[in-house]
Amino acid sequence: MCRIASCIVLLSVISCSARSQDAARYSFSAFGTLSTATKLFRNADSPNDLLRDQYVPFDNFLSGGIDLRRDFPDIHLQIGLSVEYLSRNQTYYLTSPTTFTAVPVEDGFTAVPIELSGYFPIPISTSTFHVYIGGGTGLYLGSRHYEYAGARASAVSHKTEFGIQVLSGIEYTLAPPVSVRCEAKFRDIQFETTNQFQQSSVHYLQHNEPLDDTPFTSRIAIDGLALNIGIVWQF
Repeated sequence: MCRIASCIVLLSVISCSARSQDAARYSFSAFGTLSTATKLFRNADSPNDLLRDQYVPFDNFLSGGIDLRRDFPDIHLQIGLSVEYLSRNQTYYLTSPTTFTAVPVEDGFTAVPIELSGYFPIPISTSTFHVYIGGGTGLYLGSRHYEYAGARASAVSHKTEFGIQVLSGIEYTLAPPVSVRCEAKFRDIQFETTNQFQQSSVHYLQHNEPLDDTPFTSRIAIDGLALNIGIVWQF
């Protein structure tokens, strides 16, 4: 794997640059993302293995972000910084421990990945069609949204985490300075967040549902494939 990556980088360095010397050095893009797999582990700090491994799946949801890149043609390298906003919620039901009726739960998360990446052009690129590979690291912020029978558990703390990602993409120039970019990214995002109910019970269906006001920790794992498509402005 390392030999293949080294060969690709070497070919990129010794290949002729597809762009002219007076080409635009910066690019800005706005893009949409389809994330294929996310898991919300509801009891991340539970001593029980079965409870700790229980999760709520969030698959195939849309999000968006922006991206700024700087081209270094002399070394055939591009550096970029991207920011995304991911948010997803769903409703499911849990059985009440007191009335044994189904109680609605609103559960979900918000995540903000801030990623710094390097991009290497592949020698098959042309003046209008660019193929590249890349990777980098990211800072990931986020929190969990949790409501039980209409009572919300406020987010009281969260941990900022770091992760890595690898990617490949293509960019096609529609008409200078506008192009369209498609990208496939594999990344490993994991962060923990702590929530707490601010009340001991909630009135639901003519009776009081007890709430555990002890802080509880959840873990969000966004480790699937992210498919991006966006419009790029070069300047």
